[in-house]
Amino acid sequence: MAVLGGGIGGLTAAHELAERGFSVVVYEARAEAGGKSRSGGLPGPGRDGRRDLPCEHGFRFFPGWYKHLTDSMARIPYRGQPRGVADNLVHARHTLGLTMGRGSWRLPTSAPNTITDLGAAFDMLLGTLTDGHVRVPREESWHYVDRVLAVLTPCEERLFDEYENTSWWEFVGASSRSPEFQRYLVSGLTKNLVACRAQELSARTVGIYLNHLFFDLTRDGADRVLSGPSTDVFLRPWIEHLQALGVEFRTGVSAEEIDVEDGLISGVRVRTAGGSERVEADVYVSALPSEVMARLCSRSLVEAAPSLAGIGRLRTDWMNGAQFYLDREVSIAPGHTIYLDSPWSITSISQGQFWAQYPLERFGDGRVRTILSIDISDWNTPGILFGKPARACTHEEIRAEVWAQLTGHLAGPEGRELREATVLAFYLDEAVQFALPDRPINHEPLLINTVGSWALRPEAVTEIPNLFLAADYVRTHSDVASMEAANEAGRRAVNGILDATSVDAPACVVHRNEVPAFAVPLRAWDKVRYRNGLPHWLPSPLRATGGLLRLADRGLRAMGAAAERMASGPSDLDAHVVDLDWKASAVLTSVRYGIDKALELFERGPTPPPSARPPKHAPGLRTLEEVSRRNELATLERDLQGMRALVERGLVRLDEAFAALVHATSHGPMQDVVRGILELPGKRNRALAAYVAAYRGKGAVVPAVHNIALAVELVHAATLLHDDVIDQADVRRGSPAPRITFGNAASILGGDELFVSAVESVTEIGRPDLVESMMAAMRSMLAAEASQLDNRGQLHLDLERCLEINRGKTASLFRWAAASGAIVAGHVPERVTAAGAWGEHFGMAYQLVDDVLDLAGDPSAMGKTLFTDLAEGKLTYPVVAAAQADRSLQELIEAALHDPQRAHSAAWASEVRDRVRRSGGIDAAQARARDHADQARAALASLPMDASRAVFEGLTELSLERAA
Repeated sequence: MAVLGGGIGGLTAAHELAERGFSVVVYEARAEAGGKSRSGGLPGPGRDGRRDLPCEHGFRFFPGWYKHLTDSMARIPYRGQPRGVADNLVHARHTLGLTMGRGSWRLPTSAPNTITDLGAAFDMLLGTLTDGHVRVPREESWHYVDRVLAVLTPCEERLFDEYENTSWWEFVGASSRSPEFQRYLVSGLTKNLVACRAQELSARTVGIYLNHLFFDLTRDGADRVLSGPSTDVFLRPWIEHLQALGVEFRTGVSAEEIDVEDGLISGVRVRTAGGSERVEADVYVSALPSEVMARLCSRSLVEAAPSLAGIGRLRTDWMNGAQFYLDREVSIAPGHTIYLDSPWSITSISQGQFWAQYPLERFGDGRVRTILSIDISDWNTPGILFGKPARACTHEEIRAEVWAQLTGHLAGPEGRELREATVLAFYLDEAVQFALPDRPINHEPLLINTVGSWALRPEAVTEIPNLFLAADYVRTHSDVASMEAANEAGRRAVNGILDATSVDAPACVVHRNEVPAFAVPLRAWDKVRYRNGLPHWLPSPLRATGGLLRLADRGLRAMGAAAERMASGPSDLDAHVVDLDWKASAVLTSVRYGIDKALELFERGPTPPPSARPPKHAPGLRTLEEVSRRNELATLERDLQGMRALVERGLVRLDEAFAALVHATSHGPMQDVVRGILELPGKRNRALAAYVAAYRGKGAVVPAVHNIALAVELVHAATLLHDDVIDQADVRRGSPAPRITFGNAASILGGDELFVSAVESVTEIGRPDLVESMMAAMRSMLAAEASQLDNRGQLHLDLERCLEINRGKTASLFRWAAASGAIVAGHVPERVTAAGAWGEHFGMAYQLVDDVLDLAGDPSAMGKTLFTDLAEGKLTYPVVAAAQADRSLQELIEAALHDPQRAHSAAWASEVRDRVRRSGGIDAAQARARDHADQARAALASLPMDASRAVFEGLTELSLERAA
C-alpha cells in the first residue's frame, strides 16, 4: 500500500492498514511526517544544551466532538499511560472573549459544575442577549437564537439541498442588521473557527459546527490541548508506533504525476533528493491536501475518476500561526482567547501553562517564560497599524500589527503584564514565505467550505478501483477541514480498501454526528415537510422559551417607565388603565382567533390536489417556457421544470378558486360581473410573481401561496372593474367591458365583492401582518387613482408625480405579491426584501411599457381601444414628457379635451402619436422603463443564481419586449 502524504489522514490510513496486516509505505514531501500538526524548533536560540524554542503552524486544539482522532490517539502507546497519547490531552477551562473598549466575557468550555462557572456562563449569555458586552441590539440577539435553532433542526435532505446552497450571511439575514451583529455574531464565528467569510460559508457547514459546539457545552473536555509540543507528545510517538507495526516512511519525497493505465493507477512519479523515480504499489491512498491533489488531477486521471474533477475548484484561504516568546509569565486566560475586534481575526493561547512536563526554561537560552501562540484567520482585511491586509505586509509588519491588535484588546489593567513584557523572539509559520518582501506566499492554505462546495468534494472511494482518498476535503461527517475530518477520511479510505480487496478484517469505526435529543423529532417532522415542499418550521413550544424571555425582558424594561407615567396624575392613570384594558382585550382576542383558526384548518383536513386539467389561460406558463429557452444555465434546467409544474398547478387552483367564488356570489347581476371579469383571458403576472418568489426548489409549495396568488389577482380584477367605470371604457381584453354589459352599478358592486374576497383569502392564512401589508398596498392604489383623477388634463404635471402614480397603481401590488410569496414560503428576510424590491421596479417598468403601448401598440393584441386614457384626460409619462418638450402638442391635446368627438377620432390619435414619438416622449418612457428594469435586476444581485432569480430576471427582460 502506497500512502501519499504523511499528515493526519495519511498517518490514520497507515495505522488502520498496518493493524490489519497490510504492508504500507508512507511518502512524505517534508523531512518529517505530521503535516500542519507538526511542531518544530526555532533555529538558533537553543543554548547550553537546551532545545530550540518550539514553534508550530498554529496551535492544536482538540474539541470534545473529536471522536475519530482521539480514538486513534488512545491506540498510540506513550510511557505506559492507560490511554496512550490521548492521556496527553489537557482540558482548557475557559475561553475568553475580548473587545476593544467594550468589555469582555469568559465562557466555561464544559458544562458548568461550579457556582462560578454557572455565573460566568449566565453573564456571557445575558450580556450578549441584552445589549451588554458587544452591544448587539437585543432583538437581533434573539433573532440570532432563532436562526441557530433553525440550523440545528432541519432534516438532512434540507441541509444538503437548501442550506448547503445558502450562505450563513444570507441565512441569518446579516446584511439588514447592525454592524455589531455582523461582526460579533456572524463574521466572528466563521472567521475565527473556520477562516471563512460568512458571505461564502455554507449554512449547512455552520449548522454542523454549531451542532458540535452544542454537545461540547454539555460535557467535560470541550476544549483540550496537548501537554507539550505536538511532535513530542503526539506525532513522533505515533510515527514510532507505526514503524513498530512495520510501516516504512520515506521522507523528502513529493508526488509529481499519477499514471493511469486501463482504468487503474499503474504508478506514481515522485521527486526525491536524488532525482525522479516511479513508485508502484497494489493500492494507492492519496492523503495530499486539495491544492496539491488538484495539480495531480490530469485529464486521464479525471476521465478515469470523474469525481475528482471538482477538486481544483475547491476554495482555500489562509489560517496560519505565529508565536511570541516573552520574558515573563503572562496569564491572559486558562484557555483560548478570542480578540473580537481584531481585523485579522486573531485568537491565542499561552502554551506554557499546559506543558507541565516541558518547562519553558529548558528551551532557547532559558529566559522565555511565556509562549503566546497566535492564529491569524483573516489575511485579507486591512490592519490597524499600516492599513494593509496581512497578505500585503512584510514579516516585520505582520509582527508589529499582530502585537498592536493583541495589546489593543488588553489596554486596561488586565493587560499590563503583556504590555510590559519583552518579546525575546517571534516566529511566523514557515509555510508563509516571502518571495517578495511584501507579498507572502502560503504553501499550506486551509480548505474552506464555500456555498455549494459539497458537490465538488469526492468520496474517499473513487471510481478507480485502486485509488482511495484520505484528506480533509473528502466528504465526511466531520465536514470542516480539521484533524478530525482527515482522520475520518483515512478510516473511510481503509474501509474502501477492505471492500475492494475482500480482506477478512474488521472495518474502521466511523462515527455519525450526534443529534441533540430535542432536535430528533423536529428533524423527523422537517423531513415530512421537506418531502412536500414546505419550508423549515419551528413549533411554537420551542420558540416559546425565547419568546417568553423576550417578553419578560421587554416587560421589565417597560414597567418602570409605565409606572412613572401612571403615577403622574389621576387623569393619566385613568387613561392608561383604559388603554391597558383595551390592549389586553385585543391580545386575548388575537390569541383566541389564532387558536380558532388553527383548529379550523386542522378540522378541514389536507387540501385536495388540483384537477389534472390544464389552466384555462396560460400566458404565465408560456413566459416560463420562454425564460427556460433563453436561460443558458444547464444546472437550472431541473429547477425550472419544477417551477413550471408548480405554476401550472397554481394556475389550475386559481381557475378553481375563481369558479368557486362565482358560485358563492349569489346576487344575479353581481355574479354575472364577477364571472365576466374572472373568465376574461389574463396574463396572471401578479400571481406568477407570488409563485416564483415562493419557489424553494421542490415541486410542492406551502398552500398559503395559493391564497396570496388568488388575493392579488382578485384585487387586480376589482381595480379593472372600477377603472372601467371611472374611465367610461367600452372594451376590456377584446370584449365589451362589464359596465357595458351589466351596467356601472353592477360593476362597482362586483369590484367590491372581489375586494372583500381578496381580504378573506389572505385572512385565511392567519398572518395579520399580511392583511396589514395588503391593506397598505390597496391604500396606495386608491391614493394613486385619486391623484390621477385630480390631475386629469394637467399637461404641466411633474414627471416624478407621474411615476408616483404608477408606483401606487401598479408597482405596489406587484411588490406585495412577490414579498408575500417569499414570506409565506419561509424565505430569509434578505430574500423577502429582494423579492419585494424586484416587484416594485418590475411593476414600474411594466406600467411604463403599458403607457407606451396605449399610444403605439396594436389594439387587437392589447384587447382594448388605444388612446382611451388620453381621451379621458389621464396623462401618462410619455405624453407628459412629450408635451413638456413640444408646446404645440400641449395645445393640440388641450383643444381635444374640450371636444370629446375629436378626442376619439382616428386622425387626432394618429397626429398625437406621431408628435409624441417625434418629441421623444416614447423614448423617454422606454428609457425610464429600462432604468427600472435594471433596478429590478440589481435587487436580485444578492441572491444565488437559482430558478427563482433566473425567472425574475427573465420576466424583467420580457416585460420590456412585450407587445400587449
